[in-house]
Amino acid sequence: MKEKMVCRLLHSLYKLKQAFRIWNTQLHEFLIKIGFKWLNADTCLYVNSDLNVIIAIWVDDILIVGKNVSNIAKVKGQLARTFRMKDLRNLTHFLGM
Repeated sequence: MKEKMVCRLLHSLYKLKQAFRIWNTQLHEFLIKIGFKWLNADTCLYVNSDLNVIIAIWVDDILIVGKNVSNIAKVKGQLARTFRMKDLRNLTHFLGM
């Protein structure tokens, strides 16, 4: 009987091809929920004009830019409560630049 049993996977596994798509969908839904707008011109950018904060996404990395440090901290806190993340502090180079 055990030879005919099948396990159903309810979520994606890290390193599967669809894992990044699922991550991006979850992040997109969360950012929209907390007030960010997705830019049609560049699908990697989200803007919250109330907080003056811009979020750029590159695969599984997030760059948060804004004028007010407390608004950036607020967004980081919201992300940290929902997702497991590491804050690498100030950016030293971006995309090899």
